[in-house]
Amino acid sequence: MIGDIKRIARRLGCGFIVLLLAWSPARAEGNAGSPDAEKVELVAPLRLGNREVQGKVGPSDTAGLLEEEADNFQQLLLAPPVTPPFPAINIDKWVRVRTCREWMRLHAEGWFPSDTVNRGSDSGFLIACGTVFAIQTARAPKASYLPAKGLGDIRVYSPLLLGAAVPEENERNHAMAAGGRSFGDLERDPQSPLAITSGEFPEIDRYFTGHDRASDRQLVVIRGPETGITYFYAGTEHHLGLIARGDFNGDGIEDFLVAFSYNGGGSLTTTELLVLSRKTVDSAIQPVACILAYQACKLEPSRTVLP
Repeated sequence: MIGDIKRIARRLGCGFIVLLLAWSPARAEGNAGSPDAEKVELVAPLRLGNREVQGKVGPSDTAGLLEEEADNFQQLLLAPPVTPPFPAINIDKWVRVRTCREWMRLHAEGWFPSDTVNRGSDSGFLIACGTVFAIQTARAPKASYLPAKGLGDIRVYSPLLLGAAVPEENERNHAMAAGGRSFGDLERDPQSPLAITSGEFPEIDRYFTGHDRASDRQLVVIRGPETGITYFYAGTEHHLGLIARGDFNGDGIEDFLVAFSYNGGGSLTTTELLVLSRKTVDSAIQPVACILAYQACKLEPSRTVLP
């Protein structure tokens, strides 16, 4: 068949070749026989303790990282399963976790991070551990339907990544997400369109308060690097940060490994490590797995990979 296509292309000229490339449904990625067949691409260096890996990495490159002792800036405290969030007592029963292996074992038993008031300071350790865990079974993808560079436009993402303040809006967004719809579909909704606008970080306070905005249907996207998307909705800050690209769920299609965080104000930031993907160029980029979260993955609890 390839030979036939080449003969037709020579007969019709280079314009036909361009048309074929434009029609192609997906970008071809890694070769199964190449040395990089079991490697994924880290967008930024991954550091744990005294070790750092970067670029294209596989299980052999991260060997021993689960046992690597984290430095003081990465260690966190775990509270026992019977302790409610932000306990006033039993602080003496909290344990300090120094390695990813320790965290994974205790997390599986129901222990959860509760390091004073700012979970944002813990997220670096959790993201690093989750990334190492995800790399253990990841592969280079065979095809991709994701943006070739960076995260792309917020309009191509699933409404599941939008924390609405009104329960009815949450239900509607989930229903649209189940149908493969995107932020762009919300923007074009004839009944109650979502206004997607751009803003600057000096305006951050007005979006945090949730009182000085055009309406609850306004989403403000803050300009930033192509590997991150920061957006505000109904007084809540959301952030998507690209960590790695590869096939993290074994279907041969390229996924994004991202840190998804949201903050409704104050010092409390919740972070979840998600796998995002899509199987056609026209569908929304949506969560297909949750690698880890502070307790259970609020976005899609049934899809949590790490207990």
